[in-house]
Amino acid sequence: MNTKKKSKAIKELESIRKGPLAFKDLLHSVRITEAFSQVELAKKVGTTKSKICDFEKGRRNPSLELGSKLAKVLGHSEALFVSKLIEEQIKDANLKLKIKVEAA
Repeated sequence: MNTKKKSKAIKELESIRKGPLAFKDLLHSVRITEAFSQVELAKKVGTTKSKICDFEKGRRNPSLELGSKLAKVLGHSEALFVSKLIEEQIKDANLKLKIKVEAA
């Protein structure tokens, strides 16, 4: 796994979208890029295809624990996935805060 390459790919996606990716877009893009079906990904992380679909459509977000599992299975940064989820919680609460998540 080349994390610098994947980080660059995410930056390119953000430049195309003119801003940071929402968790739903991040998950969908990474899943497709890594050639996982929703069913395969769901089985690997211990959830259902319908929940993966809900996450990708933005109807709900996974727990931080499940977000971490998704990142690991997809071979991406756990900190990136978890930070996206926390950022969305902050945004939904209408708080004017920024966060930075780093691996321990």
